[in-house]
Amino acid sequence: GRNLTIRGDVGVSYWPVLGLHAANAALANVPGGRAPALLTADDIHVGVELAPLLNRQVVVRQLVFQGPHIALEIESDGQPNWRLAPRVRPGPPPTTNAPASPPIINASRTTLREVTIADGEVTYYDARRGAGWSVGAVNLTTALTALNEPMRVLGSVLYNDKPVQLDMTVASPGAIIHAQTTHVAINVRSELVDAAFEGQTPAASSELVGMVHASGPSLRQLAAWAGVPFQGGVGF
Repeated sequence: GRNLTIRGDVGVSYWPVLGLHAANAALANVPGGRAPALLTADDIHVGVELAPLLNRQVVVRQLVFQGPHIALEIESDGQPNWRLAPRVRPGPPPTTNAPASPPIINASRTTLREVTIADGEVTYYDARRGAGWSVGAVNLTTALTALNEPMRVLGSVLYNDKPVQLDMTVASPGAIIHAQTTHVAINVRSELVDAAFEGQTPAASSELVGMVHASGPSLRQLAAWAGVPFQGGVGF
């Protein structure tokens, strides 16, 4: 469990969907994390359909993050900070053998019909290597049928002052959340490179492993843009 803090205005609507608006919201990072929060957002808008709630199912018609900052981190022990686990309650474990009550909401039956990230920023930092990257002007849309169903993400980001078009498919979003292995396909297009990646996310390293196919007008310009410029010489 993580603490969710809302420092701005909060609004609620009940028709035609159960709606929530929260300004200046923050979801806490792991203890000892580099950034104070995993996610902050200027505004969050959520619209949930009412009827499915009666059957312990959540159907989110729209989820919008306006101006979010997402700080992805790999800790020194290799654990990702986006791995969410239930909060451990203090005190002795229950002694009764009675069967556990079913949850009020079945998370496995959650559907997100439309998710939008508008004008965001994403940073990544690997404490094992002391290195990372960041992208700005993040504008992405996606939808989630189920945590074990494929999810496609479309949109654009700004990396080192150049726009990049992104098309990504994740076979099992639930595996990403729990730092487990899943298939991933990524296509990017920019002024300096067109690239396609197909592989998987190994649970142990939280990194991508697979094949990359790329082409572009200048390898030298691409290397400089990526932060690893060639030293001396001409060509490429």
